[in-house]
Amino acid sequence: AATATLTNKGASPGSLKPILDHLAQPSSLPAIKETMEAWVFIGLALLSGKVSEDGNASSSAAAANQKAFPAVCHAAIATSFKGWTSSELSRFLLCMVKGKDFIVNEQRQSLLDGITQALAPQIGDLPSMDFVKLVMAVSGFGPSQLLLAVVREAVVRVGDFSTPHLLLVTQGLARALPAEDPSLRQILEYWSTKLQTFSLSQTPGKEFSAEQVAKLLIALAPALKAMDATPGRKSFVEAACNHLLAMKIEDVMELPEASRTAMWELVEAGGVLASYSRQGDLLTALARRAKRLRSPSPGAIHEGHLKSSKSKKKKGKR
Repeated sequence: AATATLTNKGASPGSLKPILDHLAQPSSLPAIKETMEAWVFIGLALLSGKVSEDGNASSSAAAANQKAFPAVCHAAIATSFKGWTSSELSRFLLCMVKGKDFIVNEQRQSLLDGITQALAPQIGDLPSMDFVKLVMAVSGFGPSQLLLAVVREAVVRVGDFSTPHLLLVTQGLARALPAEDPSLRQILEYWSTKLQTFSLSQTPGKEFSAEQVAKLLIALAPALKAMDATPGRKSFVEAACNHLLAMKIEDVMELPEASRTAMWELVEAGGVLASYSRQGDLLTALARRAKRLRSPSPGAIHEGHLKSSKSKKKKGKR
């Protein structure tokens, strides 16, 4: 039934109910372990996520929301994740992040323990994209043994990530780890060197955009605060902010309003970036807005043309 539902392109959250009722029955677990493959669980987790995103949820949909993730989690744990690939484990955990608040602590811990046991020996061999998914997933569950294993691997391969992937990894770890964690400092120090290289480029905004710099600084703000006035903090702040000012002013002006506001708070007096040597220049750049010129409507053009014609006639009479 689960396979049939998931292979139907029109599958909707409402189609989950009979499957969830089946998964919730203890007598179903032996058959589930034998017949349901990893991709089916991933699909069920995705559908469960759609239930939680349903803004027009009815009472029945709300009830399904409460049942979906626990039922899928319970059934997946019963498989002991035997035969699952590292990619499937990462994707499933990422899908389950949305439902972590619907899963009791004991079940959540069993899920993490099972995936840790299955995935830990394979973490070092994960392709970059799968590792990024794992970081985003495990960081959403808070402290765990799996998070510790992921952090160790992230530090080992920090120089191998593409810039977008490294940003995602940094954001995920910064969200999950204490601000004073040594691993965050190591990653931050690596960013200092990387950003200095970007700033020497002829087109710095192409390698790492203004919005990406803002996301990095916002994510690492707590870690920067915990570092106080250390050389590592100063080096990172100078490298990141210099890179921002090395771009065309239009790039900075195009920052989304939320990012601009958050950056302003970091740069102004009392913020973690207030020590930047060119603080005034950065505040000036952040204060500027992109002026978007809108094309006048045909009616406005016609009206303007009439006014212009009348003005010329008056001048002619004079």
